[in-house]
Amino acid sequence: MMTMQKKRTQWLSLLLSSVGLMLLGSAAHAQLVNTDKGWVYGNATATYKTWLGIPYAASTGPILFGPNNRWKPPQPVTPWVGIRYSMFAGSICEQAQPPFGLAAGSEDCLFINIGAPANATATSKLPVIVYVHGGAMTGGSGTDPNIDGTVIPGKANVVFVTMNYRVGSLGFLGHAGLFAESGGSANAGNYGLLDVIQALKWIKTNIANFGGDPNHVTLTGGSSGALMVWDLLASSAANGLYARAITESYSPSGAPNVLGGVISAGAAKTQGTTFANAAGCTGSDAAVISCLRGKDPGSLMTAQGITTLGSLWGPVYGGGSLLPRSPYQALLTGNYNHVTMINGTNHDEGRFVSNVQYDLGAFAPMTAAQYDDYLTKTYGSRKDEVLAQYNPADYAALAYDTTKPNYSLAYAAIITDSGFACTARTVNKLIGNSIPALYAYELNDPKAYAIFPHFNYDLGSYHGAEAYYIMQQATAALGGTAEQIALSNQIMTYWGKFAATGSPNGGGGPTWTKYSPSTDGYITFEPAATGAAGTNSRMLPSSTFDSFHKCAFWSTFGI
Repeated sequence: MMTMQKKRTQWLSLLLSSVGLMLLGSAAHAQLVNTDKGWVYGNATATYKTWLGIPYAASTGPILFGPNNRWKPPQPVTPWVGIRYSMFAGSICEQAQPPFGLAAGSEDCLFINIGAPANATATSKLPVIVYVHGGAMTGGSGTDPNIDGTVIPGKANVVFVTMNYRVGSLGFLGHAGLFAESGGSANAGNYGLLDVIQALKWIKTNIANFGGDPNHVTLTGGSSGALMVWDLLASSAANGLYARAITESYSPSGAPNVLGGVISAGAAKTQGTTFANAAGCTGSDAAVISCLRGKDPGSLMTAQGITTLGSLWGPVYGGGSLLPRSPYQALLTGNYNHVTMINGTNHDEGRFVSNVQYDLGAFAPMTAAQYDDYLTKTYGSRKDEVLAQYNPADYAALAYDTTKPNYSLAYAAIITDSGFACTARTVNKLIGNSIPALYAYELNDPKAYAIFPHFNYDLGSYHGAEAYYIMQQATAALGGTAEQIALSNQIMTYWGKFAATGSPNGGGGPTWTKYSPSTDGYITFEPAATGAAGTNSRMLPSSTFDSFHKCAFWSTFGI
């Protein structure tokens, strides 16, 4: 039986909501939407509506006069009374931000952001694109500067959703004490992944009221966000929460010396001990976890910085049912969700890495000694083979100073080809005949818009550049050309059609042919010289892709 206090709370909520409606006026009703936890009121313009900072789970840290939810699965949100004004983004999740690794954000951070066309209603049933942000599993948020939900809803006719999830040590700590505490439920090390699953559940329950179709959800991610998508494809816990998937600039690999991103349960426990020691927490497993839960976030970020020097953070596999195997092992064995997919990369992924690591990050290009040291440590006895394929002298013409070898660009090309391009092609060949349909792409804009400085060479289509086209950050105000905007419009149309029908075709532009391992073709996205719609992409054979990225060579490394 409903208690008197609960009845009073509901009546008060109804009264306040009614007063709010009257004050807002009927013209604002389109911005007012009900969720399973209460009403939210968003922003509206002539072309789009947005709702920002809607909580999909409770605070993930200590709650005043309440529980400490640090390193626990996402907990339910307490329903709110009246109308929640969702016009501004919520806090990002706690993270150590460059360049000094200082703590930023909050543990009260599990927020969802929604964009919809201006005319979307609860009966629209528009396809939904859910975008999982990147950030190397240690940073980022659903409201990063390169993530924008105001243009794509109208251009692609979709509801566009982003979310925050726990990152770094707060999202992926796999200490033995947490494994024991979870009782074998595989929560340990996968709190960030559990957050995204919870967000998908929230979307399934609520997105119809914002104009979306909960049965037509396309799960999308870029960089480490794409890794999260592959993790979810490999986890049965997310089945039924999405219908299709798009992975941008990350494909799993089983080869050594290739970008990882997931950690075995055994390695996670070792990393957890190192982290706890760095934080000054020792003793029994239970005592260590209690100590860590009592630390302030700044102390944890400091410990994370020490720990990260020798390892990465990311979802943990092999510790239970949530992620029983790595994404690559799941693909090899067929134990993944066989949905229709788009998978692709950017032509110059590694230039972001080399720029951040050397030219911009260290204020100096990579040196000959640094390049030699990298080749020796990474490829050992095969170092000379790699050097023959990636001779820095061959990259001089691509730099601003064409008179000397460019070690940064040679290094960038290795990262691009071995870590992104050829791993994507290998995955495409592996799953191409096993899922209903696969569409492969490469973004190849030699002058892709870049929000950060670069001094020694153009970044080309660097790692992360696709976001500016998929969400049209490449606007004239940001330096984007008419041709780039036309390319962005076409890509958004492809994404929208794919989300709606499972095929990117039907909205104009060149036909994007399904991927087949036998023909191995892909579409390349290139700004047209004229900027005319429909002329800025083309299907290319695998020989073009393979020869540029040296995939035959990398196949001898198991890539």
